[in-house]
Amino acid sequence: METRLIRVHYYDDINEQNDVEEILCEKVADNIYRLIEIPLWAYSLAFGDIIFVSNDGHRDWLAFDKFCQFSNNSTIQLIEMQENGLGQVLPKIKEIIGEDNIRFNSPTYIAMNVPAQIDYLPLKNFLMEMEQKNIIGFKEASLSPQHRPKE
Repeated sequence: METRLIRVHYYDDINEQNDVEEILCEKVADNIYRLIEIPLWAYSLAFGDIIFVSNDGHRDWLAFDKFCQFSNNSTIQLIEMQENGLGQVLPKIKEIIGEDNIRFNSPTYIAMNVPAQIDYLPLKNFLMEMEQKNIIGFKEASLSPQHRPKE
């Protein structure tokens, strides 16, 4: 199966500017790709989502255009707030979602894939507890309907 880096434009809250992330995808059909990498920075995308792409005007780059099909997975971004913050939380995170669902960007920043079939509430409660203790900070970059609170 053909794989490509797809450019995803997003707004960087930290630097308050537009930015681009390149995410590895596999071709499903003409101009349709599935994300096979956990997004690190981009919002609203999750591992396994199927997207339409278009030429972004730079060489032969393809860029995210719109969604084709949601995977129902969620993407959570996490940054450590105190030294060894990730070291304190990683064992529990791995226990809940598995080691293969974690993508490291640096020693202090990770993105996580929460598969659709996993109950997100235990992970969310744990992350909120660690955030209240100022050990980590986290953002629900893409929260699927499966993982949203029931009303």
